[in-house]
Formats: sequence, structure tokens, C-alpha cells
Amino acid sequence: MIVVEGFGLEDNRKILSNKNVDILVVNEDTPFRDTFHYRAISINHVLCKLAKKNDIAIAFSFSSILNAKDRIKVIGRIMQDIKLCMKYDVDIIFASFARNKFEMRSPHDILSFAKTLGMTPGVAKKSLEHIEKIIEKKKKKFPTKGVEIIEE
Repeated sequence: MIVVEGFGLEDNRKILSNKNVDILVVNEDTPFRDTFHYRAISINHVLCKLAKKNDIAIAFSFSSILNAKDRIKVIGRIMQDIKLCMKYDVDIIFASFARNKFEMRSPHDILSFAKTLGMTPGVAKKSLEHIEKIIEKKKKKFPTKGVEIIEE
């Protein structure tokens, strides 16, 4: 599984153009300034279409919210990203991505926070389960050495 963290629109466009990438972790704690009419987000409608075309999931980190310098701005940007991802039917992953034991959260807490950010209950539940689907897909594509998959 190939997971890449992007930083800004140009980096994310290059990452989403690569069909080998499975997950793009969006970093919204960027120094880019928001303008008066819109937020300086790391993905846009073009990148969402590219992610859908190349079957790349977009991940959001709860840890990045906890460690953000300006949490309000980061939460607002993530909410806008989630709306775009849901509009263009991009697979969303929302996880803790904890760096230490104090940042760990239960799946129930992550699910509740994802709903607060604007995900529907079904999308929020799928966002917690999507990593398992990617792992299963990779196992079928690249089984371990000496294992053969036999279709019935």
C-alpha cells in the first residue's frame, strides 16, 4: 500500500496523477492564506475528479487537527475538502494517524467527529472501513510468495 502526504495543490496534483498511489493524506495545516471568498485548500474539484479516476482515496488526519497551530482554520478547510470529496464520490479515509499514545482515539470518537465535520453517517462509517478494503484488494493483486489464489 502506498500512502503519500501532500502539501499544496501542485504536490497533490502530481501525487494524484500517479496510479500506483493508494492513499493521499491531505495536510491542511499549511501557511497559505485564505482569501476573502474561499479557503486555501489542498484539493479542488479537478483533483477530486483525478482521484476518482485513478481510484485514490483521500485521507484526513485527526492528529493534524490536534497538533494544528490554528485549529479553526484547519477544521474549516477539512470540512470544505469533505464536501468536495462527497460531491465527486471520492473514497474518504478519516483516521487518527496518532504520533503517540495520547493522540489515540476510539473508532466511535473518530466516527462522531467525522459526522461533525459534515460526513453523512454512511460515508463516515465507510471512511473507517476503507483501509481494510484497500488491503484486501492489494492481497488479491499481490499475494504472498508461495500462495496461489484459486477462483471457484
